Amino acid sequence: MNTVFSRGRIEVLQKHVAIGDEVVTVACADSMAVQAEWLLDCLMHLHGSGRSVGEGVRLQFGGMFMTFRRLPSNELAVCVPDVDADPFKDETTDVSDALTVLVNQISFAEKLGVEPVETTFHDKVVIDQGCLGADKLFMLRSAPSATDGDSGWFIGLQGPREPAPAFEAVFAFQLLKMRPELAAALVLPEGFLVMVDAAGIAAVADADNRTIFTLHDR
Repeated sequence: MNTVFSRGRIEVLQKHVAIGDEVVTVACADSMAVQAEWLLDCLMHLHGSGRSVGEGVRLQFGGMFMTFRRLPSNELAVCVPDVDADPFKDETTDVSDALTVLVNQISFAEKLGVEPVETTFHDKVVIDQGCLGADKLFMLRSAPSATDGDSGWFIGLQGPREPAPAFEAVFAFQLLKMRPELAAALVLPEGFLVMVDAAGIAAVADADNRTIFTLHDR
């Protein structure tokens, strides 16, 4: 069952499905009906494989964390960290942004034929200080460390690195608010190199330095 309502100027879609003894609802932009259906199908498959749904149950799909919260209607809403507030403690029922990132990352990994290695919203990314306003960047992934919250990603300015720039660390959700076009690359494995231009991801080389994505593939 679907419900559509307005939130400001945005049409919001609510999709409802019965999973076990619960009715689960997903809210997102009306333009994301197909992706919302896919997410609910995934939840149904998880339930069929023994994963329960219920108040407070937390699941992870790739880098997307979801928590079920009971609504006044007694339905269970899928909630995600609210990156427009404090995602470490605040949640939102609008999964549009999180679902967009997840779907784009899965599609990009499939296009390149690689097994995705997720980066979660709270993982840290090391960058050249102040570099995210530049058009030409490179991204290089070393081994991630879940215990340290280190994604393994480094992002720097293309070109000469003398004198060596200062570094800083940002959370992945902060990076994606500033440079959302980089989201798809964050699931690439250790050893991958990504070249970025003003339009987004321009080239990708794998751990063996083979180019597997170029401008012509965009």
